[in-house]
Amino acid sequence: MKKSIYDPAYVRIIESLKQRRLDRGLTQAQVAQKLGRARTWVNKLEQCERRLDVVELRDLCALYGIDFHEVVATITEEDP
Repeated sequence: MKKSIYDPAYVRIIESLKQRRLDRGLTQAQVAQKLGRARTWVNKLEQCERRLDVVELRDLCALYGIDFHEVVATITEEDP
């Protein structure tokens, strides 16, 4: 079983989160501050160097104004 950070569905989610951050005009440092994390945490997520757990995904979705359920649904819609 390959690691989830290499799964195309995971990469799409991370890319869409990064794009939403950029669309909202937020820096990695601003996101990190709002979530009580280090900037390197955001950077490693966006570089697919660390896994994003479901609670972290929920928090990022709330910060970026994304519907959590829609994000999860994209995985099942696009992949077998």
